[in-house]
Amino acid sequence: KIHGEEEKHWSYEGETSPEHWAEIEKNSDCSGTSQSPINIIDINTVAASHGDRALEFYYSEKTVLNKVRNNGHSIQYDFERGDSIHNKGVNYNLVQIHFHEPSEHTINGVRYPIEIHLVHQSDEKNYTVIGIMGIEGGESHFMKRMETYLPLDVNEEKIIERSFDITTILPVKRDFYTYQGSLTTPPCTENVQWIILKNPLELSLEEVLKLRSNMPLKNYRNEQLLNDRKVYLTQDVN
Repeated sequence: KIHGEEEKHWSYEGETSPEHWAEIEKNSDCSGTSQSPINIIDINTVAASHGDRALEFYYSEKTVLNKVRNNGHSIQYDFERGDSIHNKGVNYNLVQIHFHEPSEHTINGVRYPIEIHLVHQSDEKNYTVIGIMGIEGGESHFMKRMETYLPLDVNEEKIIERSFDITTILPVKRDFYTYQGSLTTPPCTENVQWIILKNPLELSLEEVLKLRSNMPLKNYRNEQLLNDRKVYLTQDVN
């Protein structure tokens, strides 16, 4: 199983850490010029044009959470087809949600305790990934529900097959940054439109610690060069 073999090749520490991914993943984009994550600096962002603001969420409370697994790199929640987003006129279906602790993206140099990635894929196999930062604060109903399926050992998975409402993860005010980038794990493919929500999700210290105890320590990739890319900011007028 090729995917399983890939999982042994790279990690977040030592000789197979992110600094070495380009060497050990020979046919990957990991040394490309449009890589993720990046540090987003507010004063360097560009106001998004009207056409680039078109982001619509089609999340249903009836969409089925298929399974949860610990793939050795993160805790991953796989969803059946149902939830989707419409981004710049293209439909992207939610395929999975996973976590990085601490965050991969930084905003004005600040690294958050957690970053949640909602991975969406189009029929053309391109990705839009929504990144939501987590900060310590009040309890999160969303995180509490997600953590009912933990703990999970490495390579362990649980079949869930229950409806799961992810609308509760979205902030009321949805300002967001967008830029063109890559997957943040090998093969680091550069076909990802990133949407980073500016307003973080509050979660309790207990929820942070529970997630941390089920994942590899510091499963984040270091900051990548922006090069000639631009980061756009869309401000929610509602």
